[in-house]
Amino acid sequence: MPVVSIIIPAYNASRFIRQCIESILNQDFLDWELIIIDDGSTDDTKMICEEYVSINRKIRLISQKNQGVSVARNKGLCISSGEFIMFIDADDLLPCHSLRIFHEALKLHPSTDILRGEFDAIDISGNKIFTSNKKVLNKKRIHSIDDINKFYSRYIKTEYFLWLMWIRKPCINDILFKEGQIYMEDARFLFAVMRNIRSCVYIPQVTYSYRKYPEAASSLLNEKKIEDIASLSLFLNELRNEPKNLDSNTLSHAINNCWNLIFNYLLTISTTQRTTIIKKLDLQDKVMKCISDNRFGSSDMNDFIHKDVDTFISNYIKRQKHRRIWDKASKLLSYLKARL
Repeated sequence: MPVVSIIIPAYNASRFIRQCIESILNQDFLDWELIIIDDGSTDDTKMICEEYVSINRKIRLISQKNQGVSVARNKGLCISSGEFIMFIDADDLLPCHSLRIFHEALKLHPSTDILRGEFDAIDISGNKIFTSNKKVLNKKRIHSIDDINKFYSRYIKTEYFLWLMWIRKPCINDILFKEGQIYMEDARFLFAVMRNIRSCVYIPQVTYSYRKYPEAASSLLNEKKIEDIASLSLFLNELRNEPKNLDSNTLSHAINNCWNLIFNYLLTISTTQRTTIIKKLDLQDKVMKCISDNRFGSSDMNDFIHKDVDTFISNYIKRQKHRRIWDKASKLLSYLKARL
């Protein structure tokens, strides 16, 4: 059994897939298996992958008709044999010491369920654009936390990047990616898994190079992505009924993040478009189901349901800011009381 199974879904990735595979072959930690799922590529992706399969028995290639990244990842999960799972995108890279850094942290904390590193953003040519979380990286000390909620609030927040993580496979169990969801499908998967996680390790070192493309229209929010975000919020709301290791504050934070994205998007489009999307996606009913902690008065909801959506959204965002300030003040007050 390898220590880690690396899963790469690949669709028309011929431009970068060779660099991606080479970055794994160049690792100085060798106890891994690589599973590549060719998702019906029409370019040379499959041919390039077959070349590597022929020279390295640790690499497996599965070909399927085009069904999307979630189906591809699910297939990789089902045939993986590693103790841990790592996901990589076909156009990204692993720094040469990445797997060793994870494994050394694992040796220090052998019972951990999830390990998370940081990333560099690189451009199309592979040049570094920026490094994530520089402030934390300067500390250079591995953090072990026996509470997934603290781990979420300190290190995950809104960064649901699976490629930064090693996840112990039994924690995944039979959890799969939702087929058909094209946006924030990784967040949905991660929260489902987080319910089974107790021990966490944060590694303040760069373990991944993420290729960042110039912003294009396809990277902006649209109706389908709004639908997927609303679907995620409903899923998180359902987890409140059986949270396991997750607490209500963690789930509320994530749900509010979803609706902040939706509300901010609604403010950027015309009144006619906004009215159409709210009605088509049934956002009125969904927001009522998800945001149930009495932070809105009946007049606020009346604005959202009927006409003055701008007022509702603006009030929501303001209250979110005030709520964060109040939460910090409350924590400080509790700390001071405990010291007295």
